[in-house]
Amino acid sequence: PATSISGEGQSLGLASTQWTLGPGGGVQTLRARAGTLETTFTVNVIPPGTRNLMAQVPGRVLDAMPDRVLWLDSAGTQRLVKIRTLSTGTDAVVKVDTPQSPTRSVMGRLFTGGALVWPQVRQADTTDNPLFEYRNGTLALLAHTYVGAGIEGDWAAWGTGSAIIRRDLAAGANATIVNANGVGDPGADGDVVYRLDDGTTGLYQNGTHTPLTFDGFNTSSISVQTDGVNVVWLTFPPTLNTTQLYLDRPANDLLLATGEALYFGINGGWIAWNTGIGPVMRRSPGGTVQQVSTTTTGNRLHAVGTDGSLVYQHPAPNGRYFLVSPDGSVADVGVAASGDRIAWRVDRFLLINGGSVYVLAT
Repeated sequence: PATSISGEGQSLGLASTQWTLGPGGGVQTLRARAGTLETTFTVNVIPPGTRNLMAQVPGRVLDAMPDRVLWLDSAGTQRLVKIRTLSTGTDAVVKVDTPQSPTRSVMGRLFTGGALVWPQVRQADTTDNPLFEYRNGTLALLAHTYVGAGIEGDWAAWGTGSAIIRRDLAAGANATIVNANGVGDPGADGDVVYRLDDGTTGLYQNGTHTPLTFDGFNTSSISVQTDGVNVVWLTFPPTLNTTQLYLDRPANDLLLATGEALYFGINGGWIAWNTGIGPVMRRSPGGTVQQVSTTTTGNRLHAVGTDGSLVYQHPAPNGRYFLVSPDGSVADVGVAASGDRIAWRVDRFLLINGGSVYVLAT
């Protein structure tokens, strides 16, 4: 748009103007010229209504929900983990952060009735990964975990070095899944898949254990995850510089993707994935597979919703974010920035960067 230069400060060789950005999204440029001197300003404009500021705090956001933000306040003499209630703007102190080194801070996740916090750097040492729970205004040490905790909705699971524990975060109750060393991953319904140090894998569901058998080939390392509907395997074949994603089935596990860089997400029965040289694909709970990115290369999947919607980035590592609706329509939701995290929380995608939280919408 056209601008005008004000006369204020002209005797000092100064000039000023106001730049009114155009109504559309994308790259917009302003050029300023004085005699033979010229400079250019370029900005990426986010389309109106696609990224709405939900919360902003004077610190680093650890996690966010539609009604609360878990954040780290480093402004004072002590670093404090706090929960801000968005309806009132008030903060409650969850924990005094006591890192074991200057570079070791804290991570955290909110759940319906509180929050979990743990060290930022996870060590494979049962004495070095304290997991704390904040509930009803009280902080309690839950466990010293083996390699941290998996969290999904109101369920958590972790290994202690001698057992795998599942916690019902809504009820505040623990259950021992297996009396052996290993790691576990919970689904949103309380299912837990686990892998023990001896290679045994299984699914704990409604009090019953079901052995899981990987039907792929030639693997040296595997991990197993669930969303409470599907179980997937992530494998690392020793003879290939690739990662493989399989859907677990009673027989003949289904290979979904193979690539040196592989991004995937599972939620509510939906599976989405892409490799560094492939398009973003989506598989419905009924088994229908479709390409959902408008581009075939240079993509990166970031998050999947329970309704099958997803957010991906193109091109990676820079570029813009695109939100795919359940019906497959694709919307540009703004520029990607270093440090962004995108997560599905309850019923929406949240973009977290520094002390700001935005809701992504079509």
